[in-house]
Amino acid sequence: MRRATVLNYIGLIASLNFASVVGGQVSVVTPSANLVPAAGDNSPASAEPSMATLLSEGEKIAQPTCLVCHGQNGAGGVGPALRQNVANSEGVVRMLLIGGGQMPPIGEKFTDREIAAVVTYVRNSWGNQFGVVSLSDAAIYRKSASVQ
Repeated sequence: MRRATVLNYIGLIASLNFASVVGGQVSVVTPSANLVPAAGDNSPASAEPSMATLLSEGEKIAQPTCLVCHGQNGAGGVGPALRQNVANSEGVVRMLLIGGGQMPPIGEKFTDREIAAVVTYVRNSWGNQFGVVSLSDAAIYRKSASVQ
């Protein structure tokens, strides 16, 4: 894939919803529509979803969104590898929210629940075992990222 094509996809991801390119076909995904239940996305810590729930929800977001650039097996591609590179949960959330390098700032399109789900998914896939990022953690990291 040529660099200009990749940058066009990144622009599409940042400006619309999210795009996935599989077999030359582009599909656009609206993040919030993928998760059930949508209500309670920013619920208190006492209602935190289980790790299994976050992993399932996170995979639904990561497949069409993150893995286009970071590779289906987390080994990298246009974007850096997600294997053994995501121990700092706050750093991963900040990268989603504010971007950096070639990574567009896409996190504002996500709820706290979606951020917790996708970050939990990448932190616990491909041999990673870094644990859960809670909804309350995602909310705190979001607030911290917006202040700086």
